Amino acid sequence: MPSVSIQKVRKAEAAPAGSLEPVYSLFEEVRRRAYELFEERGYAAGREVEDWLRAEWELLWSPRSEVVETDQEIQVRVAAPGMEAKDLQVTATPEWVIVQGAAGRKREKHAGTVRFSEFSGRKLYRRLELPAPIDVETTKTRLEKGILEIRAVKAVAPVRPKKGGRRKAVGA
Repeated sequence: MPSVSIQKVRKAEAAPAGSLEPVYSLFEEVRRRAYELFEERGYAAGREVEDWLRAEWELLWSPRSEVVETDQEIQVRVAAPGMEAKDLQVTATPEWVIVQGAAGRKREKHAGTVRFSEFSGRKLYRRLELPAPIDVETTKTRLEKGILEIRAVKAVAPVRPKKGGRRKAVGA
């Protein structure tokens, strides 16, 4: 079972330089496409949100997913049919998981004219908020039969001293 590469970020605000570049790049592609749609409509105001949502739909694929919490761990499953481990990238932080991917589907030559095709070049992008913080160092992935599985142990909550407790005097 192939493992998918994981970028482990201990704190979301401390992400390594360039680690979120693919996310910014996707955002820029959507922005450009939304503006193209705005231009195609003759710069008419009032449907900008519709343009943005259509651009997202055309460029991004948000697959079916599930997040399962047990006493000890968080399990995330993301549908990635037809994708290989090399096509996917997982970014894990204590609070969320991002799954990105792009299948390198080659256009096949056909003897006839293609009359219908639902194959697309959309990029897989899914950001999932986790129900409890995880220890990113324990994050593991596996891709089997088109399902990407991500597992991580829940983070141990820091022990807080009890309020109002009396301290023992040193040497007493």
